[in-house]
Amino acid sequence: MRVTTSLILVLLLGLSANVYGDWVMTPPLSQGDEFVSQALDADYQQVLRSWHEGNYKKVIKGCNRLLKKKPKDQALVEELYFLKAESYYQRGKLSKSQATFQNLFREYPYTHRLSEIPRRQLDIACAYLGDHRIKLLGIPLYRTPGKGIEVLEAIFERAPRGPFADDAQVELADYYFGKGNYLEAKERYYLAWFNYPQSNLREWASFQRANSLLLDGQGEDYDATYLVESKHAFEAFLGEFPQSPFAQEAQRAVEGIVSLLAKKDFHTAKYYQKRGQFEAELLYYRSLVSNFPQTAWADEARQAIRRLTRIGASRSL
Repeated sequence: MRVTTSLILVLLLGLSANVYGDWVMTPPLSQGDEFVSQALDADYQQVLRSWHEGNYKKVIKGCNRLLKKKPKDQALVEELYFLKAESYYQRGKLSKSQATFQNLFREYPYTHRLSEIPRRQLDIACAYLGDHRIKLLGIPLYRTPGKGIEVLEAIFERAPRGPFADDAQVELADYYFGKGNYLEAKERYYLAWFNYPQSNLREWASFQRANSLLLDGQGEDYDATYLVESKHAFEAFLGEFPQSPFAQEAQRAVEGIVSLLAKKDFHTAKYYQKRGQFEAELLYYRSLVSNFPQTAWADEARQAIRRLTRIGASRSL
């Protein structure tokens, strides 16, 4: 018999269960010319009942049993894969959940679930990047950040303009930032900012890219190239998002960078002073006063300029 209207209604109600949240939308199954047997129909309804009951282990077994029968209705097969993957997720079996989603994509690259599955994959990736550990006989063995990175990359590589591609890129950037890999983080934040101009994550990506540039340039020598680049990035952020809740922090960062650049010039001038190269020393002091006039370092530089001017005057006599 054909898939009935009542079955479609059960499907629509079944896949709006609380465990999904309100993001799951389930279109009706195909109403094509394919017929399914009475046994297949009864088995599928039992799968849905098990889903409503939260018996995910039974859902998985039912889906496997139905998939072995190789139903001809593509939409039905997609739903079986989807329910199976979701049930694995609910049971905490992330690897099997991800593998099932991958099987679904492999068989049906343009599944009607294409815009929804990445959201669950984001959950899986974040779990991998967090405290999730592979277990053997119930014993946690090791963490799985590599798997999380792999899942996130697959999300935006499969559908670079999909609804969750920006989320995946930012999640990956946040992970690298948290690990202190600011070089990788700034590239990922830039990609999220540049490629997704309508994303609600654009503001965060812009702000964090500037932070990554700043932190990547920190160190004993204060790499001036990164400092200048981060200053420009913070200023660009302030220009684009002047009302951002991060605006004050960004402004303080700019002021801090200016102070660091002034300090670097001051210490460079001192270096030349020790070497007796007074012309180079004077050059850096003047550059400091010209570029960073409002800093405390500029006050010291002005005093040094007056000292060097007096020395120069006495030598000319």
